[in-house]
Amino acid sequence: TGRVILGGAVNCDLGVSGPLVIEERNFDLFRVPRTWDEVWSGRAFRGGGQNFRAELMPGSQVQRYTVNWTEPNLFDLPYSLSVGGFLYTRQFRDWTEQRLGGRVALGYEITKDLAISSELRMEDVEIFDPRLAGIDQLDAALGSNDVYRGRWRLVHDTRDNPFMSTRGGM
Repeated sequence: TGRVILGGAVNCDLGVSGPLVIEERNFDLFRVPRTWDEVWSGRAFRGGGQNFRAELMPGSQVQRYTVNWTEPNLFDLPYSLSVGGFLYTRQFRDWTEQRLGGRVALGYEITKDLAISSELRMEDVEIFDPRLAGIDQLDAALGSNDVYRGRWRLVHDTRDNPFMSTRGGM
């Protein structure tokens, strides 16, 4: 149910990066290990049906660090809860941008194939280290700016399996 992905990339636009992704699709936030044996045997933090994903991607021009947790059946009801946080830094040619934020989403399964959800995303966007001074638009954007975004989603998902589907659509 889990996987670890380790990679490396060289890109003319994004520079050199080395992502590490840790993902568990049968996570249990409340199954904290009591012994090292539970950690090494794989019984710690497993068995609850939750989803957990952490991504660490240091790089020369882009850095991204995210963590997300989802409970698909909150309180054994057709509600879902998803919480995540992120830190993203990108060095552009003329400035550096850093985004620090989080999101929370609450969903409801109307039928087996139809779900609705709402999400609130909050982030602090900081623009700094300009290469040139005196550019009005850039000077106005420098510093810290708060960004808030909300959205509603209606999803119709008829796939027979969300990971390796053989029929249906989304």
